Amino acid sequence: MNDPADDSPAPVPSLPCATIVYRLLLKRDWIDPDTGAPQPAAFYRRTRPDGQPAEEGLSVFLAEKCSVDEARFKMDRVRGVASLHVGRIRDLPEHLDVFADADDEQHAEIRGMPTPVEDLDRARRIALLLAEQARRIWPT
Repeated sequence: MNDPADDSPAPVPSLPCATIVYRLLLKRDWIDPDTGAPQPAAFYRRTRPDGQPAEEGLSVFLAEKCSVDEARFKMDRVRGVASLHVGRIRDLPEHLDVFADADDEQHAEIRGMPTPVEDLDRARRIALLLAEQARRIWPT
């Protein structure tokens, strides 16, 4: 039986392996100028000026809930959009997972990543692995 005094939100389940997510490429150095490929710089968790994490995970958008065009207009000056496959993210040896945002049906986060302040070597390794499997899908 549910306790009416317990107002804690239900846990958000991780996404199915077949899910495709989009990562917005916001800065010029996040895209290789020769090949157009997403660069590791696009896959670091942000920190606030005080060095604390800015969010719980790496922000992505759900392809099934948000078109590429919708995703690219979510923020100003988007230079590209890359796609990632949730199952392949989970296959990495880094124990990452992807969870839907309970407050925004189009948004999700890749979790299990440190910020560069927390663990620079591991953050670099994860960023490189994600960049290697990401595919730029806009502009084409």
